[in-house]
Amino acid sequence: MRKITVLGASALLAAGLVAAPAAAFAAPVSGSSEQYLDGVKVCAGYDSGKIDTDGEPMELTVEAPEGQLVSGYCVKAGSVNQGAGKGGAYYVTLDEPAESVTITYPWGGGRAISHYAVSYTDAQDEATPEPSVPAQEPAPETTAPGEGVPVESPAPSDEAAPGEAVSDEIAPGEAAPAQDEPEELAATGASTVIGFTLIALALVGGGVTLIVLRRKGALGS
Repeated sequence: MRKITVLGASALLAAGLVAAPAAAFAAPVSGSSEQYLDGVKVCAGYDSGKIDTDGEPMELTVEAPEGQLVSGYCVKAGSVNQGAGKGGAYYVTLDEPAESVTITYPWGGGRAISHYAVSYTDAQDEATPEPSVPAQEPAPETTAPGEGVPVESPAPSDEAAPGEAVSDEIAPGEAAPAQDEPEELAATGASTVIGFTLIALALVGGGVTLIVLRRKGALGS
């Protein structure tokens, strides 16, 4: 019984040693996802078109045209009749588009690349962030000395300032001061009364003279 157990363990160990290299050999070597194109013999219909290789390269590096990036590629090695993992075409999609990429054949088992084709995408210009301008707080308003205090306007005065001559001229369109009218009226009234008085005295004097002359004439006759 013990001998059977040892033989079983040895068999499992041997199987593991054989399967491990095979698994490591079959692992994909590039790209983010590989899709086997069943029945496809030629990588056609892609942006670059079919590109044949010179010799038997195991890998090659391609660069995207200016303004574009490599987004994926189709690669073929061996024969499609060999089936997946042995020959045929694969399409590899990149995790992130790149300016250049190294193409290998996934699951190729060391097969040389016969031809390939590349897909491109437009490169997006990363916008340069504009520097932010810190917001400026408004400066506090400052009041100059004397500002902000109401100033009373001086009351109009009839007195002339020192050094200024007083003018009696009346500006055109301005009326004469009302206070001069009573004085002119008073002066006019007084002269009129005096005139009438003199006339009255003259008349009285003339009448008296006539009376005296008549009396003298009567006495003389």
